[in-house]
Amino acid sequence: MNTFKKPLFIHWFYYISAIVSYLIAFVLLIVHYYQQNTEIPFLCYILLGLCLVYPHFVFWLQYFKTGFNEKHEQYCMLLDVGISGVFGNFIAIFSAPSLLFFMLTMTNIMLGHGLKIFLMGVILSFFNLFLISFWVGFHFFDNVSFELSAVSGFFTLLYPIYLAYIINFRTNSLKNSKIKLKLQTSAMQEMNEELNQLNEELSTTVETVSKQKSQIEIYNDDIIQSINYAKKIQEAVLPPLSYLQEIMGESFILYKPRDVVSGDFYFAIEHNNKIFIAAVDCTGHGIPGAFMSFLGNNLMNEIIVEKNIDQADEILNKMNKGIKKILRQEKTNNRDGMDIALVVIDKNKKFVEFAGARNPLIYVQNQELFYVKGDAKSVGDEQKEDIKFKKHHIEINSETIFYIYSDGYQDQFGGKENKKITTKILRETLFSIHKKPFEEQHKYLDNFLEDWKNQGKEHQTDDILLIGFKISPL
Repeated sequence: MNTFKKPLFIHWFYYISAIVSYLIAFVLLIVHYYQQNTEIPFLCYILLGLCLVYPHFVFWLQYFKTGFNEKHEQYCMLLDVGISGVFGNFIAIFSAPSLLFFMLTMTNIMLGHGLKIFLMGVILSFFNLFLISFWVGFHFFDNVSFELSAVSGFFTLLYPIYLAYIINFRTNSLKNSKIKLKLQTSAMQEMNEELNQLNEELSTTVETVSKQKSQIEIYNDDIIQSINYAKKIQEAVLPPLSYLQEIMGESFILYKPRDVVSGDFYFAIEHNNKIFIAAVDCTGHGIPGAFMSFLGNNLMNEIIVEKNIDQADEILNKMNKGIKKILRQEKTNNRDGMDIALVVIDKNKKFVEFAGARNPLIYVQNQELFYVKGDAKSVGDEQKEDIKFKKHHIEINSETIFYIYSDGYQDQFGGKENKKITTKILRETLFSIHKKPFEEQHKYLDNFLEDWKNQGKEHQTDDILLIGFKISPL
């Protein structure tokens, strides 16, 4: 099975040293052949050639084809062990110094492949000695010329020098690697110290944040409880729908605060045979808006009930002066105010007065929709104290459906194109449902609003207030 990995250093080392060993052996043989006329069979030359070429050719073919395979490499090296025995035997026959070469070669094999392969190589070497002796004969005690001995000795000494160089090179590499590893270890220790310090700081920070989180949760719980209590107070101040239905008959109130409490509020009261209904949008929403709504509700009660002012325009004029006085706007530069749609219904004469501070009135009479704009100014805000709001007079000569509202509904974002509902769509929607029972109108408008938000994946933009009621002639 192929492992597809690179050879280790010991494999390269063995191959290089083995090739050098074979070259030395060839040189010694060639020198000897020139000095002694010993006949060597042709098969011995073939054997020597195959011994030199075959294992290395097979190993490199395997390596470049499929990657390094350790099992295959061991087989090739085992064959190489036998080959070194062949060369050792040839050299030992003709030159005594070359016995040292054979010992060094076998030592190299043992270093490269362990004792087991070494012993197997010894057995193969003896077998090759027997084979070569059979072919060539015994010449162990033949005289060898000085030149052959010198050359054999030179190459034999040259090989261990080469071996020592390779080992020294590897040793230096290991030393350098050890030094680099030591430097890396030192750097890692410094990084670990810094990391430990950061972890301590982070632990301290996490502990601090955890304490702050717990404290914030306590504060948040207190705030939520306070807001929920403020909601109960606001709901208690606002008249219930049942009261509106009691004084008006068929009607509905769509009231959806953006937060728990609302800056929008509705006002409904019957006083001196007149009915007063208002949709009010205070500056801001949430807690600030709720404070303004309490202020507006009390002020409107004071103007209508205590001061007996019953004209729609005069009520808004008084509201404007009252807000500016209470908030001391001329001195504090406070710009809070209210947008109001106010309807005053005379139960005896059956007519309606309307005055608007930015908020409009929509009514449907004789199958025709009418849109009455409020004045382009708010109650309070930056308006001067002497401003006058306009009064609109509407005769009730047939059944009439009225709608007053804040700007929260028409300004809600959503829909397929993520745009506002707009006044145009609101007017068309109100006209399309004005004949339905008021309970169904309320449900339709609420569902339409939720669908619009969901299509655009939007949250509620502002407080929402929309009031609908019907007035019939005498």
